[in-house]
Amino acid sequence: MNKKIAGLSLALILLGATASFAASARAEGAVVQSASGSGEFVTDSGLFRTFAFSALKYADGSVRGEAEVRNPEAGTLRHFQVDCLSIRGGNLAIASGIVTSAEDPALVGHPAIFAVQDNGQGAGSGPDQVSQGVYVDQPFTCETAPTPLALSVLVPIDTGNIQVQ
Repeated sequence: MNKKIAGLSLALILLGATASFAASARAEGAVVQSASGSGEFVTDSGLFRTFAFSALKYADGSVRGEAEVRNPEAGTLRHFQVDCLSIRGGNLAIASGIVTSAEDPALVGHPAIFAVQDNGQGAGSGPDQVSQGVYVDQPFTCETAPTPLALSVLVPIDTGNIQVQ
């Protein structure tokens, strides 16, 4: 039960941040791509995770967003400022940015990258997917990341929803 409450709290925090991004959209220009979502999943190695994120790409090429991943079993909570968003194939989003807070202060300031896939809505759709982790210090950004890499690290989410537009 505590895991679900923590996941819901995380989602509510980032939904509030999403509202502030939307308010600033008027100043940035038209939004041309977006990805957002929250949920829970279990990695291939059996670790429970919660996540929430929101990213907007504007017509001028700028990106604003935030992401947060929590591993309650290990006691980790990492927050990222998203500054790159690449949408591929219409439903795969790769986002990268900078770690702004973490349980390990040595991670702050390092580049990070993650991927999500929106597999549609409704009972006939498969579960949305998320990368098993947020990968720190990779030699690429969201724009230069190889798609096969992003696809190979995705796992289905157990609860939640991802929207890629």
